[in-house]
Amino acid sequence: MRRKTKVDRHRWPVGRHSDRPLDGGRAADLFDWLEGAGRSRHHLLGLALERLRRRGPSGVPLDWVAKKLDSKALWDDPGAKIISALLDGRNMEGARHVIQLCLAGPRQMTSAMHTAVGVTLLAAAEDGLLRGDARTAHRALTALAHLSPASRLRDRVRELRKPPGADAVMALIDVNDALLRRSGSGEVATVDAIDAALTVFVLGDEESGEQSPGPSERAEDSRPGRGGP
Repeated sequence: MRRKTKVDRHRWPVGRHSDRPLDGGRAADLFDWLEGAGRSRHHLLGLALERLRRRGPSGVPLDWVAKKLDSKALWDDPGAKIISALLDGRNMEGARHVIQLCLAGPRQMTSAMHTAVGVTLLAAAEDGLLRGDARTAHRALTALAHLSPASRLRDRVRELRKPPGADAVMALIDVNDALLRRSGSGEVATVDAIDAALTVFVLGDEESGEQSPGPSERAEDSRPGRGGP
């Protein structure tokens, strides 16, 4: 109750045009003020997630989001949901936004980024199999094989053997199962690997051979676009 009273008594100065929707920068300023007033970072990132779902990256600056995602726990939740929201359209624009987010984040969080992206790819594979869309499942699982996510995702990969139509991607399920079995045994997680994974997910393994610019190239990354472990 004390925190709520503090927020109510010291109102954030929204100015004369407080009835207008906040732009992304002012929303970030408000969230920073709320954090200073005692609101949890998890709560504020949840508010940012809702803005991202409604308005995309114009709702809140991705650099601000990346700065706040400073722990593995936050990348797990709501970080994975933020990745999913940015990739909702499954297009290169969304992939570029994810790369922008990852490039702006702390390098020590790269492994957590791999897991967050991996969760989104697994959800796409699950959804594809349930809808009988083997193409989406194939792309998602091919993309997942580029990453080095936490080994705890292995159980979800093995569950993919159960839905009807799993036979069409069984080889990829087996590959990811094997990769996750030894995940964490020395692999170096990189943002380049996320770039490669998202290129495959959006364009497809064969279509990506057209030499289309990867998401990191559009995110002003100077590193090679198809690197990774």
